[in-house]
Amino acid sequence: MSAGGLGRSALDLVARLSVGYMFVSGAVRKTSDSAWFESRMRAYGIPLPHQSALLVAWVELIGGALLMLGLATRLVSALLAGVIAVALVTAIAPPLRQQHPGAAEFFSYFFYASEWPLLLVLVALALHGAGRWSADRWLAKALAGNAGPATR
Repeated sequence: MSAGGLGRSALDLVARLSVGYMFVSGAVRKTSDSAWFESRMRAYGIPLPHQSALLVAWVELIGGALLMLGLATRLVSALLAGVIAVALVTAIAPPLRQQHPGAAEFFSYFFYASEWPLLLVLVALALHGAGRWSADRWLAKALAGNAGPATR
């Protein structure tokens, strides 16, 4: 493995572990105190707040764990990116719009939200995949080894 490949693999791993941990740690409260999270969903005007809260909490918990393992990374990253995109529109933008009614000021604060870098990392993982040090890579190698002719 070249030095560049090693650096890329390390970056992929750090991105997956840190973002996955963010989702798992946040989902722990959402799954353990579902009434609290449901009330937040209701306040944001999310349809079917009870069902939506359960769905989002479990997608974040399971998705975050899968992301840390590097398993189903492209699919999980796309799902979690969707969760973040909805959060930007429903939870981040409305209060900023009230605080900053001018378009230039609103967009300045909106694009400064910490969810944007998270969204970009998730999109990159969805497009690029988990990288070398992942369950996805191990599984692909194992399946490729089994697809060939039988050997004794």
